[in-house]
Amino acid sequence: MGGSLDNWLLISLAACCAISAYFTIISTTRISSLLSASIFSALSAINYVALKAPDVAITEVAVGSALSTVLFFLSLTRLNQSSIKIHRNNFGRFFFRIVSIATSWIILVSIFTKTSAFGVNTANQHQGISEYYITNTLSDFHIPNIVTAILGGYRGFDTLFETTVIAVAALGVTYILKRE
Repeated sequence: MGGSLDNWLLISLAACCAISAYFTIISTTRISSLLSASIFSALSAINYVALKAPDVAITEVAVGSALSTVLFFLSLTRLNQSSIKIHRNNFGRFFFRIVSIATSWIILVSIFTKTSAFGVNTANQHQGISEYYITNTLSDFHIPNIVTAILGGYRGFDTLFETTVIAVAALGVTYILKRE
């Protein structure tokens, strides 16, 4: 893909995320709000793939889009039917939410445009790291598999916390399903 096409893809994904966030806020039922939030999470995962971060995308799909949606949906089934409807009578709160989201998006877009290209291999933050991993993995960890050494060693804390989040979400789903 060319640079211009990549930019348009990221801008389109950001616009779709903003639209799904807006629909999450204005939804009149919790189910439609939940579905909009799940769509937002799926679009975020596609954005991570476009930014060449497939590991983060997989985690977002597994935890954000799938497990969280299932947990919230199971929680909603336990609520009273009368409490499923969202009452949006207070315009001040609604306006505050819209302004907060708009401000957050403006800040994120301004930060995004000021940073270097995340997924470009020639960006400064990527220089030398691949060569370091390839030449030092065996001597640092005595493991011939570079991917395993990176996930388990160099990125150990990050991987530990991602695994912990998935395990806690799985335990929550198991607990909810077991109670039924």
